Amino acid sequence: MPVSNVSPDCKEVRFEIASRDFLVAERLAEKDNLELTGIYHTHLIDSAYPSETDRMSAFPNFSYLIISLPNLRFSEMRFWRLNSNNQFEEEVFEILN
Repeated sequence: MPVSNVSPDCKEVRFEIASRDFLVAERLAEKDNLELTGIYHTHLIDSAYPSETDRMSAFPNFSYLIISLPNLRFSEMRFWRLNSNNQFEEEVFEILN
């Protein structure tokens, strides 16, 4: 579900989801008997590794897909999840048809 960037900082390098948008996503999932399990975002300058800002705003038990798009061209994508030490660990993923 696309959402607006409500970050008060430089929107080119910071992204923040409004609490209301997150609640709407949760309710839409529940309505269809689904569960919200992750969030994705892009890094337009950096690689697909989580930043300290990403870590500080992350929820436990969520997957985070980060897509690297330097110069608006796809570079890489990686999935991450917080471990019990509040540090990101990369998740293995498989794309199925």
